[in-house]
Amino acid sequence: MLYLLKKSLSLVNICALAISLAILCFPAVAMADAENFTQKVEKTIMVQNGSFAVKVTGDVKESKMIRSVIVSLPDSETGTIENIAITGSGGQREFGCAGLQVKNGTDLIQECGGPAVLEAGKTTYEAKGIDFAPNPDVPFSVDLIF
Repeated sequence: MLYLLKKSLSLVNICALAISLAILCFPAVAMADAENFTQKVEKTIMVQNGSFAVKVTGDVKESKMIRSVIVSLPDSETGTIENIAITGSGGQREFGCAGLQVKNGTDLIQECGGPAVLEAGKTTYEAKGIDFAPNPDVPFSVDLIF
């Protein structure tokens, strides 16, 4: 009986070790499932040769109002948001504007005229930027404030 108990405990320890190693070795799979739409939008992209284009699709779990979208660029950098659009499920446009001059700290929501309401469901964020200078290759990101 004691032999079976020791064998069972040994098997439990081996299983626990295997699960721990799987979690440590493959965290990206778990994080990808947990990543939501807004985290994808806030990801930094690179402006290359003075322009960028980004398209992100994901699920919005519950309706949210975005009060501010703050541009993050190096201090001396400027550019133009040629087009920005957030489209909800069924193709309904939830936010957008075009031809907007930006620099570090620009609030896209304020400049484009009001809050954006993201409805629950499949949502697509698309943005294109041009004429970034003086450095044509810089990081660009936005911070969403709810």
